[in-house]
Amino acid sequence: MCFISHQIGGFVGAWVRGLIFEYSSRYGIAFAATVLVGFTAAALNLPVRIPRVATVSGG
Repeated sequence: MCFISHQIGGFVGAWVRGLIFEYSSRYGIAFAATVLVGFTAAALNLPVRIPRVATVSGG
């Protein structure tokens, strides 16, 4: 699921940035939107914790 959502996001992001450039002839808005989405994604991932897995020590 993570891989397919990454691929779809990459396609949609490139397509939307192309549309923004087509209508504004500048990349500034697209760059700012990319930074905003990146920081939002980072903030959403901050509370994610990897659970500890119990290990069995051989002896």
